[in-house]
Amino acid sequence: MKNVPKIVVLGGASETVRAVQWLKLAGIEGVLIWEKNAKRKKTKFPVGNFDDLPKPVAILDVSHAFDEETRAEALARWPKLPYARFGKAPWLPTNEDIWTEVQNLNEAVAALPEKTRVFAATGIGSLKVLAQHDGAVFLRQLRQHNLEFPLPHGKFVFSRAPFSVAAEITLFCELEIDVLLARNVGGINSFPKLEAARKMKLPVILLRSPCLPEGPHLKSFTEIKDWISTLRQSCD
Repeated sequence: MKNVPKIVVLGGASETVRAVQWLKLAGIEGVLIWEKNAKRKKTKFPVGNFDDLPKPVAILDVSHAFDEETRAEALARWPKLPYARFGKAPWLPTNEDIWTEVQNLNEAVAALPEKTRVFAATGIGSLKVLAQHDGAVFLRQLRQHNLEFPLPHGKFVFSRAPFSVAAEITLFCELEIDVLLARNVGGINSFPKLEAARKMKLPVILLRSPCLPEGPHLKSFTEIKDWISTLRQSCD
């Protein structure tokens, strides 16, 4: 097909399937590259790796907001390609929230009050840094596993979406949580824990989303189509 942009799609966020469905509707060719630890869902869009599309014309980033590894590899391979982000906008605090925003996990642990019981939604890879905290850590896990909890105080907390504010409040009360530690991934699916903390007047330590490359932040099918139109013109 003439003037069809070939796009590398970086997948991992919950919007991935919707994004590639829209690309198919727009007649776009390319390859979907799932991030390493993503829960992969079936899609009719071709799935592959970085070597399967030698001459792409653009990168559409639908990876998890905190998946810097996949994003960095794509940009290292194709530093001059047009880049666009499709995904959720980060959360913003209200006057009722007690948030401390930090840049990384080390800053987050430093901001935790001593001896506090922490509910953490920061992924299993955060445990090494969380070990610096002198209180109990309760780490949310979205997938069941049999790994032993490595810290002296706390445990894995297994739970699956959808989450509700009422259920999060009940959980925080049962665990006697003093502070919530989370990543600012945006969207509604993960927000109930933030709303629960607001209602309970719990302090929140929130990791800011990593800085993204320069490029548009697309939020709808119309915006994706407009972006594709621009790419088609460059293929002429």
